[in-house]
Amino acid sequence: MYVPIMLDQPVTALAPAGILSAAPAAGAAANTAIVVRRSHLNVLAGQTATVAGTLRPDLPGRLVMLQTLGRHGWSTVSRARTRARGYFQLRYVSSRVGHVRARVRFAGDSVDLGAHRRLGWLNVNRVEAGSGKAMCVAERESSLRWHLSDPPYSGAFQFTDETWVAAGGGRYSSTAAAATPTEQVEVFLAYEPSHPGAWPVTVPACS
Repeated sequence: MYVPIMLDQPVTALAPAGILSAAPAAGAAANTAIVVRRSHLNVLAGQTATVAGTLRPDLPGRLVMLQTLGRHGWSTVSRARTRARGYFQLRYVSSRVGHVRARVRFAGDSVDLGAHRRLGWLNVNRVEAGSGKAMCVAERESSLRWHLSDPPYSGAFQFTDETWVAAGGGRYSSTAAAATPTEQVEVFLAYEPSHPGAWPVTVPACS
């Protein structure tokens, strides 16, 4: 039976299965997605927080932004252009201690749709007084990777789990890598003066 097409009937209702998933027509914006490969968001004041990932589908030359949520909404704290295959790395140094929600955002353009990816919390911790030596040791031990896990060692100071607990770190977490930078520095400063042999290479180099 012949059924006439009504003028107010959406064209998409008559499209065969699969047509709607085809590439967008000329002039239509393409879907995008932000994939976060790694992030370093627990830092001490003055250190660099980093986020790296890709803007899909492998879009080079686009501007992506690291944003934090404040009382007046989202604000941009860092920008970077995507490189080959959509790779990006955002860097941000904050001297303001606190915890704020963070996201990566691509605003979109005439060719590609915008996208954003929530990151959770950006945690900027205070620097302990007299922690210059501690920071030097952490830099030499792990390049300041506070949540590094390399069994049997973990954290920026590469504590073994046994030493971490013996040093009093157990009140914060079961491993050093699970503790905040401030907690790791605090435990190191309390433990190292009476146990200098625990870091036979890096402590002498930083003294």
